[in-house]
Amino acid sequence: MIKPKVYVTEHPLSKTVAKAVLAGTMGHAVPPLELLDGPAICYGILRGCGDIIRKAFNSTQDFYHIDHGYLKRVDWSDSGSLSYGHFRVTKNALSMFGGLPRCASATRFQKLNIEYKPLSVGRSIVVCELTEMFSQNHPWMKLNKEEWLEGVLRQLRRHTDRPVVVKDKTSGKLTDLLSDAYCLVCHSSNAAIEAAISGVPCIALGESICNQLGPSAIKDIEMVSHIAKSEWEDLRMNVFYTAANNQFTLSELAQEATWDRLLGEATWNGNKQRLR
Repeated sequence: MIKPKVYVTEHPLSKTVAKAVLAGTMGHAVPPLELLDGPAICYGILRGCGDIIRKAFNSTQDFYHIDHGYLKRVDWSDSGSLSYGHFRVTKNALSMFGGLPRCASATRFQKLNIEYKPLSVGRSIVVCELTEMFSQNHPWMKLNKEEWLEGVLRQLRRHTDRPVVVKDKTSGKLTDLLSDAYCLVCHSSNAAIEAAISGVPCIALGESICNQLGPSAIKDIEMVSHIAKSEWEDLRMNVFYTAANNQFTLSELAQEATWDRLLGEATWNGNKQRLR
């Protein structure tokens, strides 16, 4: 097997993650200038990494995208979180998505000690804007922040009379808006996980680990009020278990056992999911 290529930028966060990954994979550190043979491993989508991912996506070459975890994620503003914060690792996608396989193990999720609320259907629809960084740098999708939001709001006006609140990433706390939310609408943001923790269904219009936790399209938004509680709760727990089993601390990323699993054929694969 060809050794993985770990694409490292000059940014200190990239170097920190790459150091752990190189220890776990025994791969080769390379700058994100061109796509080389072997599995491509990138942290984030900036500074050339998005180009590497795009080239791998458009070919038959596997890539592994590393980013902030789904749950109890790393907080770069708090150096202490590097010892316990999590990073998600996804094969051939930016995030797990679609119909998730059943995850049998609850152990990793239970160790996170996350308090989650039961399903509740409030009044308002919370729409999470795309960030400028994500919309301008997505490796294989052409996204326009303003056009995306305008299209979402136009569809909501057509299909519901419920009040709509638009949330950008920098203003206020999402949890405050979720306390009386009917549904959250986003592209593929981790906000969908926050909504699930708060007991709020979501419509994730992009590839999201929470795709199953609400309708697949805005035209069906009024179906949220008819969601079967037991079925939704079951799907949510599978999302939680799956998320916890596909995210890792820095120390875990430095372990060979972690990468033996991730580089194996049995790991979840975005390319296979898209073919379903």
